[in-house]
Amino acid sequence: MYKVAIIKTMIRNNFGFTLIETLVTLALTSVAVMTITVIIFNSLQANNKINYLEKVDRNGSAVLEEIKKNLYKADATTIICGGGQSTVTFTNKYDGVTTTLRCIEGITGKIASISGVGTTVSLTSSDVGVSGCSGFVASCITGSASPTLEFNFALSAGSTDPGSKNYAKKFFRTKVVIRR
Repeated sequence: MYKVAIIKTMIRNNFGFTLIETLVTLALTSVAVMTITVIIFNSLQANNKINYLEKVDRNGSAVLEEIKKNLYKADATTIICGGGQSTVTFTNKYDGVTTTLRCIEGITGKIASISGVGTTVSLTSSDVGVSGCSGFVASCITGSASPTLEFNFALSAGSTDPGSKNYAKKFFRTKVVIRR
């Protein structure tokens, strides 16, 4: 009789978990892990996009500065726009060297400065694509007292796969007025 009472007490005071309690705990833990995984994955994707945007911004700003710097040194009477609006050629008024600014479109495209001595300098990095070269020299007014040139182009970086979130594209525009 005494043994039966002890067994009944042990069964009543069972401290284990039931199957339902175990399944609920497992489900809640799984949901928490999945939520944390999604948050980390989205953070990494956003970080990649920010890196691509910074790369495009850096390249675009450098190109705009180089265009302005080159054209401020140009002899206003030597500016020739041509090449289907993708090039502009001029002579440096300080050293007499002819320079051509050219836009070459495509994923491997570039915006380049080609000097008269045969030196080609890419103004964009190799991991940035260039588009909009047909309107690179959007406006070229050379006959006036202050020649005015307007440049338009777009730079992109990242995956070109449709629907990819790891992609950045930005349009750039500048207007340069050359003093005689």
